[in-house]
Amino acid sequence: MSTGTIPTWGSCDPASNGYQTAKDSITGPSGEQLTEVENISGVMTWKRTNVWIGNDLIATYNATGLHFFFNDWLGTRRVQTDYAGNVQLTCASLPYGNGLNCATRWSSPPKTSSPANSATPKPAMTTSGPDTTPATRQDS
Repeated sequence: MSTGTIPTWGSCDPASNGYQTAKDSITGPSGEQLTEVENISGVMTWKRTNVWIGNDLIATYNATGLHFFFNDWLGTRRVQTDYAGNVQLTCASLPYGNGLNCATRWSSPPKTSSPANSATPKPAMTTSGPDTTPATRQDS
């Protein structure tokens, strides 16, 4: 499939109508985009290659690397990772995928030295039930 501009109408022949390609893509048997190239200063340059399983886009390889997509059971994207499994994006949405909003993820959680934010272990609680068997609660 090709996208571009035709400055002179009147012919379907690209040699006479001046058709200029903006981008081309190679599609799979179901119409899914496999590879996209775009016209940069008159040179067709590779932009990305997509990996599909059935109707689900599971990965994209582009100039910044290999990216994997993880969807929920309805097919809405929830997480994007790099080739090593590092989270790049997390996505949230309304029910059924409406209003999808993806945000970049930091490489590590922010660190704080505030005692109010530090996790303190909770003591195990032991009580006796009606059958006099001790019950133990362990918080993780």
